[in-house]
Order: sequence, then structure tokens, then C-alpha cells
Amino acid sequence: MFLFSTANATSSCSSVQSASEEENSSVDSSTSDDEDDTPSSDDEDDTPPAKRVTISQSDVAGVIGQSTLSASTRYDLLTNHFQPSTSYHFPKCSNGRSFQHRWLQSFPWIVYSQQENGGFCLPCVLLGAAAGYRRVSPEILVSRPLVSFKKATETLQKHKDKECHKTAIVRADEFRKSMTGQQPNIQQRLSTSLADRIHQNRQKLSSIMKTIIFCGRQNLPLRGHRDSAFDIERDLGNLENHGNFMALLNFRIDAGDSVLEKHLSTAARNATYVSNTIQNQIIDVLSSQVCDHIVRSVKTAKWFTVIAVEVTDLSNREQLSIVLRYVDGTSMTVREDLVGFF
Repeated sequence: MFLFSTANATSSCSSVQSASEEENSSVDSSTSDDEDDTPSSDDEDDTPPAKRVTISQSDVAGVIGQSTLSASTRYDLLTNHFQPSTSYHFPKCSNGRSFQHRWLQSFPWIVYSQQENGGFCLPCVLLGAAAGYRRVSPEILVSRPLVSFKKATETLQKHKDKECHKTAIVRADEFRKSMTGQQPNIQQRLSTSLADRIHQNRQKLSSIMKTIIFCGRQNLPLRGHRDSAFDIERDLGNLENHGNFMALLNFRIDAGDSVLEKHLSTAARNATYVSNTIQNQIIDVLSSQVCDHIVRSVKTAKWFTVIAVEVTDLSNREQLSIVLRYVDGTSMTVREDLVGFF
């Protein structure tokens, strides 16, 4: 059994505390003595850490050699690349020359790289692959920085006159507009282009289909004695009868149908849509539309009658005609519509 007195414990604690205080005081004094010899972090670098990170991220040299870049990275470098102020002092090379501020003013597409202490063509670096640089060997301002400043103005002027550089400038401008919403993206432009082409094709077919409908309503035959495209081109004096269909198309052109005139004068021979084959296909489409309209009208009527008549033509071929008799609910009249021959 061990017995401890309160007095001894108190004296022991006080002695330990006094020894600890002496040790802390000696440590504090040694620290204060060494403080003057150790430089502070503020003395080491006056540049704020956040600024250094921004400059490093906006240096175009960091993306040299990367095969793929995201659209956001390209846009950030196009709009937030490092731009030295007028008071910025460029480091000198071994020959005593340095990058010049006037180059940034004369050639707005060049950017200065702190990492390489040289210049790059920003549009060519970011969009050079799409501009055609992948098919040529690496060159200065694209994959290598401009660090030889003796004839820098001449080098920049030669680069400015290259077709790949001009293409990259245009692509960079279109890319910037697309990212800011000033210009629709490629998908929207493709959709718009497709919609415009569909609208133009419908305008071309509209004149042709209206002519066929007109002939059908007036019970006029469409074809003539010589109505092929070859016969029409050969008949320079327009002396032969090419049929009602072609005559009506020419009449529409004379009346001012510029869309039809441009179509027939610029379209390929196999894409004019006026041949007898296309005429028959358009007639079949129109027939289907008329039959569908008749069927919808019959469905709305309460009663209808099917009339079937079988006849034999001159070739001794039997044909069955189907006629639907019904009451039109709109005009309240009795109608008899021919559906077709079977």
C-alpha cells in the first residue's frame, strides 16, 4: 500500500509547473531570437498565390501537344489568356533581346507565354487541327514558341499570310460566337439548313403538282408526241408539241414563276421531276390523298352505298369500278365518288 500526502503532491506539482514554465520561457526566448534571421513568407514572394495560379492556368503553353481539348478550355483560353500589362518587363534572352509589347498591338492573335518566354498564335494553337495544320510539319507559333526575336516581325507577317492561319482566325471567331450564343451551334445550323432545303424542294414540286392537278381537273392529257428531256433540249426553236404538261410549265415560267425557272435551268437532267415516271408517281400520290378524303367523308355519314360496275375495255380486259354514294354532312347533298378501278 502506498500513501501520498497532499502537501507532497502539491509541492511536486508546483515544482513540475515551475520547471515547465522555465522550459517554455527558454523556448520562447530562443524562438524570438531566431525570428529576425528567418525570412517571412511575404519577403519570399510578393505575388499573391491566387494570381500565380491564374497566370499558370491561362498560359497557352500548357495545352501544347494535347490532341483533344474541351470546348470550355478553348473558350477560357480565348477569352482569359494571360495579357501582360504595359508596365510588364519581359525577360531577356541570352542574346539580350526580349519580347516586345508592340507585337501584341500589331498582331492581336499572338499571345505571350510566361512559361516559354515566347509567343504563340492563339487561334492556330486551339483550332489549328481543324484549320489544316495536322497535315503539315510542326512550326513556329503553333507547336513551338517564337523565341528568336531578331526577325520576329518578319516571321509574324509570314504567318499572318498563311491560309491555315486565316482559316483558324475565322473558326475562332465562329467558335466564340457559338459559345456566347451570338451564332447557333453546328446542330442548329444543320437543322436550319435542312429545313431550308426541304422548303425549297417543296416550292419546286408545288408548281409541278399544281400543273398536274390542273390537267386532271380539266381532263387534259399530260403527255405529247415528244416530251422527253432529250427531245425538249433538241427542239431549240420550240416547233414540236411537247404535250400539255410541258406547255403549262413553260406558261408558268413566262408568267413569272422564278422558282420553277431556276429549278429547270439549274437542276440535273435526272432531277427535274418532270419525266413521265415522276408524273405517274405524283398522280398515284394525289389519288391516295383523294381516296383518303373520300373515306373520311363516308365515315362521318350515317348511311352509304357501294356501287360496283364491271366493264370490258377494247383489249377485252375486264375492269371493276367502285363508286361510293353517301350524304355529305357539310353541304347535305348526295354525292357519288369514284374510288378506283380494280
